[in-house]
Amino acid sequence: MSPLLTTAAVLLVLIALAHSYLGEKFLIGPLLKDPNVLIFKRAPLTKNILRFAWHITTVAWWGMAAAILDMKGADGKNLLSMYAYIITFAVTGAMILAWTKGKHAAWIVFFAIAGCLFAAA
Repeated sequence: MSPLLTTAAVLLVLIALAHSYLGEKFLIGPLLKDPNVLIFKRAPLTKNILRFAWHITTVAWWGMAAAILDMKGADGKNLLSMYAYIITFAVTGAMILAWTKGKHAAWIVFFAIAGCLFAAA
């Protein structure tokens, strides 16, 4: 197992945990408690959909971390999957960087994950 793949997987697990915890504490939780958000009054199911949609990202990232740990890297196996992940995490980093003008530091982690995977390919 390449240390680069392990590093990418660990970074992904950590950012997933941070995403769920910090998102729930500072974004989702307060938003769902805000009585001024009209859509929650009109469609109560929306609260649950928003919460599970937020946290399902964490579950997906954990699954991706497990798949990364299963990759072989430089020996030529799983390269299509690896390049798909490289592109996915590079684009994710670029979107976060662009949309937040660099104010949300997650772009650094996603570029680091893409870089680890690229170097291991």
